[in-house]
Amino acid sequence: MLIERPDQPLVATRQLLRKLLRTRLTFSPDPERPGVVRFRGEGTLTPIIGMLAIQGLQGGVAPTGFEPVFHP
Repeated sequence: MLIERPDQPLVATRQLLRKLLRTRLTFSPDPERPGVVRFRGEGTLTPIIGMLAIQGLQGGVAPTGFEPVFHP
């Protein structure tokens, strides 16, 4: 049984960030703009690109008008 939890979007967001971030984020105040905080860290889009490639393979068929058409 699937139980809906009000914090589920937060949990999913944290899981996604863990996959995308390679290093911890560091936060520091912007000395030139009071009230602005900068953050820095190293990340990767490989997990997202991998999901796009898999979805592209599942379709496997180009929309009409994009494939070469051979008439007998």
